[in-house]
Amino acid sequence: MSLIADYEDRGIRCAIIKHDEMGHLCGYIGVQQDHPWFGKHYDDVHAEVHGGLTYEGSERHGSPENIVMQEDRLARVLKLEDAEALVAAQRRRLEREKSPEASQSEPYPCDTGDPRRWWLGFDCAHLFDVIPNLPSTWHEASYRDEGYVRGEISGLVTQVLAKAKETRLQQQDLDEETL
Repeated sequence: MSLIADYEDRGIRCAIIKHDEMGHLCGYIGVQQDHPWFGKHYDDVHAEVHGGLTYEGSERHGSPENIVMQEDRLARVLKLEDAEALVAAQRRRLEREKSPEASQSEPYPCDTGDPRRWWLGFDCAHLFDVIPNLPSTWHEASYRDEGYVRGEISGLVTQVLAKAKETRLQQQDLDEETL
């Protein structure tokens, strides 16, 4: 995987990765621990983006066993209501990555130095996407370039900010009810 772009959009960390073997691009956003999507499996995040979300996870450092231990500790420290879901999602992700080609020592999708950042991502390797290193028989297929991926990430950032605002407003309503 090659890092194409690492940037911020309205305060949200974003990254674009190129899949070295297949040649398609993937887009990612990183949310902090106070965001409602933090620690969620991508299937549990209701967001609209090209092909749907296909990735979740924290930046990973070290061996798979160390990552699971770090996530276990992180879940305990954060006292997340869904700590078990966080750990289960991390274990599922690690099982997917136990191939000889997978690098467990490099942060992914990029190194922000913040192990508490939770990454959500999508890929451009779906039906009707041109995957450069694979033959395509679809005449309607299109290559999703960096500009396209940035646009999808921007839309995802808008959804991240809207969800954060919605959650803050709900919390304010709850706080007012308890007064």
